[in-house]
This record gives sequence, structure tokens and C-alpha cells, in this order.
Amino acid sequence: EKKLREQSPLEKPLGIIAFNSTRDGHQGIYTMNGDGSTIKKLTKDGVIQSSPIWSPDGKKIAFLAHQEGRSDCSLNVMEWDGSNEKQLHTGVKNEWVNCVWSPNGNRIALSYIDKDAVDGTVWVMDADGRNKTIAATAGGSQFTQIKWQPDGNGLIMVSEGQYNKDSSRISLRNLNNASSPGWVLADKTLRTYLLGFLADGRLIYANRDRSGNEGYLRVFDITTQKETTIDDKCHFGSISLSNDRRKIAIIYQGSVYVTDTKKLDWQMMSQGTFEGPITWSPDDKWLV
Repeated sequence: EKKLREQSPLEKPLGIIAFNSTRDGHQGIYTMNGDGSTIKKLTKDGVIQSSPIWSPDGKKIAFLAHQEGRSDCSLNVMEWDGSNEKQLHTGVKNEWVNCVWSPNGNRIALSYIDKDAVDGTVWVMDADGRNKTIAATAGGSQFTQIKWQPDGNGLIMVSEGQYNKDSSRISLRNLNNASSPGWVLADKTLRTYLLGFLADGRLIYANRDRSGNEGYLRVFDITTQKETTIDDKCHFGSISLSNDRRKIAIIYQGSVYVTDTKKLDWQMMSQGTFEGPITWSPDDKWLV
């Protein structure tokens, strides 16, 4: 703590949280230290900015920007201190946007729900906006979640039908083979929540119904095409996989629980009235 206080609070992007706020009357993106100190606004007034997402190395932030009253927005990127802002993609519909950096930070995958379009689309581009391509389209449905494979060579995607929101499809797209149609890994009659890949390479995800009465935690081996249910009573409001891919945190009925992925043993970490998304700090020592 003493060492942190002796150096410039925003000298480097370690232990800094990016968030959006309307504290000055205009929605913009801010940063603050992990203890809540040194709040700094990064973006300019006049344009609404939201949904900041750190690059893997913590040096850049991708975010959405749009004029007030407009339904579409642009995907922008800036340095961690707010400098060198650049527009990467326009015409983004500001609903259920997924923006995901590749593991090495060289590319960005983007999807969003467009109510005026029949088919959902996943875009992939370089981190500077160049070499933009359509990686996948979902016939008659919309993509709601996307994750990179750990090696950065493919995307795992979840799509939902326009009229049946409680069904979902998990598919994989190999980005190194443009002619590959991709593979459907699983069709589910429940909503799917992608967590990512475990340390052993298996895909892990959760399924639940809208009411929360059914909840399952499952792993899928892409090589053998085998799915295994590892918890058939996994009830949750929000759920997150740690960065080392060895722990899972959930919020259930206002309390926070954590378990190891190898030995499922849910432990209550904090009891209260917690809501909304839960996520891990980069070093996996804290939950936000």
C-alpha cells in the first residue's frame, strides 16, 4: 500500500478499473484505482461512451460511442490513459454487444443484435480496424455470446432464435480456414452462458431456464465431441470463470460462491444482496 501511494496513481495501468458513469451529467468512461481513489475521466463530452473493455496487456481500451438519440454506435479504441482514440467499426446496434479481444490482443471480434436483420453477424478485425472480415453468420438467429479459443485460431459462439429466447446453439468457427462452415457443438433447449476454456482445453458453459429452476454446469471436449454434466444443480444469477481457468464464481440469491473446477465444492465467500455481473481481477485475487 505504501509503495502504491508513493508512485503516480495513474503511472501505469496495473490495478486500475475502467467503468462508465454519468457523474458529471454526461455518460463517459472513467478509470480509478482498485481502492476507488484517483477517478479520472478519459473521454470527451458530446458523445455517449460506454462498455469499456481492456486489451489483454492492459494498454488499450475498446468501447462504444454514439450520439444521443441514435440507436447505432461505433466501436472505438484508445490508449489506457484516453489518448489516441480511433474509430474501428460503425453501424453497431447498441443492444447485446459482444466485443472480445483475441488472447494476444492483435484482433477484436464483434457481434451485436440487429432487430432489422434476419441473420446475426460476427466481425473480426485487427486491433487497429484493418483487415475487417465477416467470420460467421447465424441463419435466422442472433449471436449473443462469443469467446476466442485460447490459441486465437477460432471462435466459440452462442446464437439464439429470434422468437425462442430459451433455446441456444453453441458453434465453433476456425478462422484459419475461410472455406470451413464451422461446427455445431450442441443445441440446447435452455439458455447458454459461455465461461471459456478450462486449463485442460475443454470448453465449459452453464445452462439455465429463464425462471432459474433448472441450472447445469457442463464441459465439452471438442476433440472427442463429448459433453459431460458436472453439476445438475448449478443455480446462478451471474457466473464467471477465473483468468487462470481454475475457479468459478457465481452470484445466487444475493450471495457470492466460489468453487474449484476440478473439485466442485461451492463455498460462500460473501453473503448479501449482490446483483449483476461478477468478474475476476487480472490476478484472480479479487471479485468485482
